[in-house]
Amino acid sequence: MASANTNAVDTTDPFEALLANIPFASQADLEVSYGSYDEAVAAAELDGLTDEDMTFVRSPFRVITDKTEMLGVPHLIRAFRFSKDEKSERPYVVVYAVAKLPKGDEMVIYTDGSAGIMRQLVRGMERRIADGHKYPTQWYNVVNGLEKSTYDLVADKSAPNGQRPRKNDDPENVKVVGEGTTFYIG
Repeated sequence: MASANTNAVDTTDPFEALLANIPFASQADLEVSYGSYDEAVAAAELDGLTDEDMTFVRSPFRVITDKTEMLGVPHLIRAFRFSKDEKSERPYVVVYAVAKLPKGDEMVIYTDGSAGIMRQLVRGMERRIADGHKYPTQWYNVVNGLEKSTYDLVADKSAPNGQRPRKNDDPENVKVVGEGTTFYIG
């Protein structure tokens, strides 16, 4: 008789499960035109909503748009999750952390879709799952902050649309077209 896998990770997205049970506005409701912000607020109040009901709760995490801000900054990854870019379908990781920034401790979010941070977190998660760890995607202490590596972006001069050269391409046909950056957990 086969035993149950006690190391299985629940892959159900709790956000999707929550959304499945929420009634959303109908197309007709969305097409109602209000002449002003005040008119829209008044209409919501007529529907019985209070100011407290209508106040948006802001995330406590600040979005880091430039990861150089995290270079050498110690932070504790509270959790991470994977997502996929809608256009390119490329995967990336979303990291939720508490950072020890020069101006004070702060909760931050940053993303990565390269061979660096995302690949490191996948390896850490796989190791923790194999070890039966209770939190495979939580509580990673990044004591040295992030590091970055730069490299030349190259293209094949003879290829249409400047495709990336293969390893055995003639070096005479390779041109540098810019600089790339990969971030790593330090």
